[in-house]
Amino acid sequence: MKIAAVSYLNTKPLISGLELSKELENIDLHLVVPSLCSQMLLEGEVDIALVPVGSLWLFPKNFRIVTNYCIGAEGKVDSVLLLSQKPLHEIDTIYLDPDSQTSVELVKLLAKEHWKIQPEWAPAKGVENPESVVLIGDKTFSKRKEYRYQYDLAEAWQEYTGLPFVFACWLANENVSDKFCQQLNNAFELGIQNIPKLVKQIKTPDLDEDALRYYYEKSIKYQLSPKKLEALALFLQKGFGISLNDFIR
Repeated sequence: MKIAAVSYLNTKPLISGLELSKELENIDLHLVVPSLCSQMLLEGEVDIALVPVGSLWLFPKNFRIVTNYCIGAEGKVDSVLLLSQKPLHEIDTIYLDPDSQTSVELVKLLAKEHWKIQPEWAPAKGVENPESVVLIGDKTFSKRKEYRYQYDLAEAWQEYTGLPFVFACWLANENVSDKFCQQLNNAFELGIQNIPKLVKQIKTPDLDEDALRYYYEKSIKYQLSPKKLEALALFLQKGFGISLNDFIR
């Protein structure tokens, strides 16, 4: 079974579970940026992928959300940020991280409906030191020190809706059986239980062991709970005019 997952710190507990599982011995794992997860699943290069929810609209109805796990947040997520040298209502242009469709759609929705601002939008690729930029993933831990203002997009969504947020979920094609999905659930639970050991093994210049454990246990919320499904349904309806029910079996 071929699997694509994101190559960020936030997925390492889930990847750890795949590596520790004794049930999943014959998997072919690809670690890539979020946008490539979607592309590989759409093109049939993998059977299951950790897909940014902002790309679900690209998929036909024969794909389904699987497992009880996701990349989510209940309040601050700490690694999906609008960084700016100006306060929110003085921002002229926001540059967008090319790695994530979800954060792009989320910041545009928040700007229009929550913050009530109308900035220009531009790609961040190739732009050095943009005055206001949306960044995701590991690079936020070092780059946020360079900006005067930080706006956490998951926290802003919760302020706007009262709900948590789902950034990515596991999406599968028709080849993935219910039995395999349960084996994935077991593996991910094993990985989350392994977090205290995992943080001792990971070396990153921007987070010490305590900060990394806080990130895994407080900032990222891995359970795809009913409230997160409610939030995902709202985001898909508002952002893309599609129904979550198309991906639930």
